[in-house]
Amino acid sequence: MPILTARHVTLYRYRQPVAFGEHRMMLRPREGHDQRIVTAALEITPAPTETRWLHDVFGNSIGIVRFADRARELRFCSTVTLDHTPANVLDYPIEHDAETYPFSYDVEDMPDLARSMERQYLDPDRVVDRWAHAFLRQDGPTATRDLLTRLTNRSARASPTSRAPNAACRTRCRRCAKAVAPAVTAPS
Repeated sequence: MPILTARHVTLYRYRQPVAFGEHRMMLRPREGHDQRIVTAALEITPAPTETRWLHDVFGNSIGIVRFADRARELRFCSTVTLDHTPANVLDYPIEHDAETYPFSYDVEDMPDLARSMERQYLDPDRVVDRWAHAFLRQDGPTATRDLLTRLTNRSARASPTSRAPNAACRTRCRRCAKAVAPAVTAPS
């Protein structure tokens, strides 16, 4: 059960004092069976006159703050300590009709999946398509668990959170990650 601490600071600076509107913050990770918040602290400068918390439809904790004073700087500092017990990602059931790829999703699941399957970025040269299709067997169906494992391992090595050499590379990694799902499901 690793204990992890994440500290996030957002700082806005202005040439002259400004009035701040309402700010919405998403700074708390969601708790679940594998993750529990041990401590959470939020420092805001200047101090808000009103702070309230609510949950959105996805269960995210949303902080809403309002300010009365003008200032040249606005700073948010969130520190969260988590007790994280990662699950064995390969130890999950795959429904029988989805054990090999390609497979078809149930019609009733499509409204929930459709947005995830849409392309978010154009790929006129089909670069992402070629990259994603390299994970598929050419001689027949591909075992879904093997496909997901290979995609995850390869994506983790090119992750935007890895120490990519520059911002352009990190941006390409993010775009690639968002494009992978539609590319694998696109016809070749």
